[in-house]
Amino acid sequence: MTDSLTIRLDLSHLSDFSRERIGQLAAQRQVMRRRVGKRTEYFRPKKFASPLSGANLTLDFMQADDNPESLPNAVVADLSLPSALFGQNYTHETNVWAAATAGVKLVKIVLAQAGLSAGALATLRAEHITMETVTLTFLYPLGSQAEADLRVKALGESLHAMLPLKIHEKHTTNRTLYFDFPDFLITVYNKTKEKTISWPVGAPVEIIRAQGERLVRLEVKLRRHFLAKRELHRIEA
Repeated sequence: MTDSLTIRLDLSHLSDFSRERIGQLAAQRQVMRRRVGKRTEYFRPKKFASPLSGANLTLDFMQADDNPESLPNAVVADLSLPSALFGQNYTHETNVWAAATAGVKLVKIVLAQAGLSAGALATLRAEHITMETVTLTFLYPLGSQAEADLRVKALGESLHAMLPLKIHEKHTTNRTLYFDFPDFLITVYNKTKEKTISWPVGAPVEIIRAQGERLVRLEVKLRRHFLAKRELHRIEA
């Protein structure tokens, strides 16, 4: 299971009736914003609770134009799959196909809850799905948090020596290093501060947290241009 990805489901082939049902779901959070010379309506990205873990799934309902009467023609889902499936993303495998497949199923559940029929859902096949971003996560276990902190520093220095870009740093309870390229983003850190997590009942929370603190995380976020140029944006790639 890869850490996170953004998938796009093309809805343009669905009937107007089906897209109206999706539009009703999206319009619950419809707001106004000003563009040059006019006011336009758009669908604000909306958060839904994962049916498996309760973690947030962020869906952005897209329209072909600025006409407020236009029906959604795509939905873009920003997903952290380990959190959405298991309630935590401290430890996990890296498998893009499995993550994308699970992500599509979660989005379909949300659409089904909105009233989209089983027949309409069945027409959302692989050719209608593309990946806009994919984050590959490599986990390196160390003996302690102190060792992990030192390894983050060493990895940052090595990457800086190889890559002709400035290191961007963020300090919270840990040191996070960023290397930002046009086609991808590299992030190095160890997880010592968790976001809000919906831990499953009975989960070995303290064991997982302790493992996370001594795991160095090297994340490579591949952006849409990188994926499309290499024909890796299709879910079956």
